Amino acid sequence: MQLNAGQYRDRVRAACLNADEKARRRSAPDRETVPLSAVIDLEFGELQRIRILVPPDDLKEAHADIVTIWGQRIAGLQHVLDTADQMDDQQLTSAITATDALARHLNEIFRQIGAGECTL
Repeated sequence: MQLNAGQYRDRVRAACLNADEKARRRSAPDRETVPLSAVIDLEFGELQRIRILVPPDDLKEAHADIVTIWGQRIAGLQHVLDTADQMDDQQLTSAITATDALARHLNEIFRQIGAGECTL
């Protein structure tokens, strides 16, 4: 069912808040960070929730961008997780910087559509 713009924004915002809440619950009590494998799982789950949404016509392009860019970010994070022990410091920094840039781009899209910012 196609959502109206308000419904779509609300669902995207809820997915972001849901991911943030789950991340807080998964973080170690003595740290403020979440293991990378958990971040990947959380973001993948929220991406799946967003992927199935049917946005209104005026948000279809933004929706496609969100799905594509978030998928690229998750793939980049998975690459870091899988190969970090084989990377030198410069390669690791570069890979993490690339995933951070994708997160910033996603947040620009979230703000543009009026869904606020997603903590990625």
